[in-house]
Amino acid sequence: MSNSHLTERPLSAVDRFDGPSTSPGRCMWCGAAVRRSRNYCSRACSRKFNNRLAVIGKRVTYRLLVWRIFRGRKGTPAEGLLSEVTRILDAALKEDTDRRSVGASACGPKDHKMENHHGSHG
Repeated sequence: MSNSHLTERPLSAVDRFDGPSTSPGRCMWCGAAVRRSRNYCSRACSRKFNNRLAVIGKRVTYRLLVWRIFRGRKGTPAEGLLSEVTRILDAALKEDTDRRSVGASACGPKDHKMENHHGSHG
């Protein structure tokens, strides 16, 4: 079976995250309370989270592709790349925790205006 479906269309920053929330009942961007069936409190938070995820994904994916080619062998471009991937992810998790601890104030006041009723993604 071919894996061409993985590369048939280019990925873009508008591709939305559709996995499980890391914090059910909380916006994945700002930490504001949301219904458990939602991941974001507003379209703005959804957009910010997904744009950031795309940036992190590019950084991590490229390193993993290089690691996969060379299997992390010493003296190759992949040496130490898994450690670098974990550093990138640890920094992203810390940044998320810090931002969410500030709560909805991490977003502008306009970001939350009436979007909970019809615009949230989840």
